[in-house]
Amino acid sequence: WAKPFRLAAQILFSPTEVYAWLARPGTGGLNQFFTCLETAIRQPDDQRVVLELTLEGGYQACPSLWHILRGVLIEAPAAMGARPAEVAMTELPNGARYEVLVPSKGPWWTRLRRAVSRPFAARSLARELQEAYEELHWRYDQMEAKAAERKRAEQRFRALLESAPDAMIIVDQRGTITLLNSRAEAMFGYDRRELLGREVELLVPERLREVHRGHRERFFQDPGLRPMFTAAALYGRHRDGREFPIEVTVSAMASEEGMVAVAAVRDVTERKKAEEELEEHRARLAHLGRLHTMGEMVAGIAHEINQPLYAISSYASAVIRALESDDPDGQAKVLDWTRKISDQVSRAGQIIRRLRDFARAAPAQPATLNVNDMVRESVALVEVDARPLRADIRLDLADQVPPIYADRVQIQQVLVNLLRNALEAMREVPVDQRQALVRTCPAEGGVQVSVEDRGCGLPPEGPDRLFDAFVSTKSDGMGMGLAISRSIVEIHGGHMWATDNPEGGAIFHFVLPAADGRHD
Repeated sequence: WAKPFRLAAQILFSPTEVYAWLARPGTGGLNQFFTCLETAIRQPDDQRVVLELTLEGGYQACPSLWHILRGVLIEAPAAMGARPAEVAMTELPNGARYEVLVPSKGPWWTRLRRAVSRPFAARSLARELQEAYEELHWRYDQMEAKAAERKRAEQRFRALLESAPDAMIIVDQRGTITLLNSRAEAMFGYDRRELLGREVELLVPERLREVHRGHRERFFQDPGLRPMFTAAALYGRHRDGREFPIEVTVSAMASEEGMVAVAAVRDVTERKKAEEELEEHRARLAHLGRLHTMGEMVAGIAHEINQPLYAISSYASAVIRALESDDPDGQAKVLDWTRKISDQVSRAGQIIRRLRDFARAAPAQPATLNVNDMVRESVALVEVDARPLRADIRLDLADQVPPIYADRVQIQQVLVNLLRNALEAMREVPVDQRQALVRTCPAEGGVQVSVEDRGCGLPPEGPDRLFDAFVSTKSDGMGMGLAISRSIVEIHGGHMWATDNPEGGAIFHFVLPAADGRHD
């Protein structure tokens, strides 16, 4: 069975005399050659060997040559509907010409016609065969060059992958890991041989695998560079079962096997820890700010609580007198005064609850909130400062404002601070001008809150310095209220600024993003 392959190798790589023998009339060289090839192509792949004639006169295996031979000498003639031998040498109907079909430097084939009266030019055929050999050899060289270039490109890609600062994992459309770097091995605790061919969801906790699978499928439907999780925290799973927070950025890349996803994975454990510590420090600072505010409000708070206590005492005395007398209407009066006592107890309880919640030191507890409700609660707290000043706090609250996702106490702290600043700014203006106004309105992607006063206005150097720590316009102020307030707003994804009030005074604004439905 090796004979046709030796013959094929000799045709393409042997001296011109072999070409002349093949083309000599009466030898049947071409017919024999093509018949051998037809027989050879039916051999099983595991028994197919192509031998190339070497310069030393021996043979060497040349597997890639088989594909060239098959395409040029077998598949192309078959596509024309004829056996190779029939296409290669056919007598025309008029008997005047022979047609020889051989490879050339054209697209694939060229036709040479010779008159029967002339001797068949063996040298001409040999030259054509030589050209065919040169073309095949050139194609073979091109294939080798491309293979070498692919190998070099793959080596460069692997080197870049290894030098990446993050763990790099390449996944095909089935979710199978096809390549990873050493940082990925170290991050997840696996040897790469344990991960290649496995589903990438092996590297995330079981509770997140279905979610991750859905993200992966959507990515391949619309590939592009983007973070894989934009809101929900993503965790990786170490080989020992330990979970750790990660960030994943995914991009698409075309490969010979189709589109693949290239994932850059970063362990953010230390960053998360630093963020949590920073949040804890901010919460402590905010709590100190609230305690300081309550210290400044203590006289008003005492007066606010004393009012219901005084009323309770008065009603209780009236009840005692009614019970001791013989007044026929005493029972009805006692019932009425008892109800009033209950109302005053509720009022005192509400005041104490507001103060307790405002002063509490607890981790942030974000929830979906209505800004208008927050404004009303905050105004109720600062009424203790407004009444002694005979100042009026008016509300202009939009009916349709989107909910926010925030910590109630912290946003309440911002509002209380702005309202108390507004009241303090109006201390020196005439009583009839002591009017503060709180507005709410929808903003792009959120809610805007504005607190207006008719006070002394912003400092000449501009409003920006007011938000710096330890900067205050009050002689006895700490200069921390606005700095803490802006920090709270920014932690919640918003921003705060100040403008002059056209009617005199200042306006402090802040915007908070709307809740997006992911926190229900």
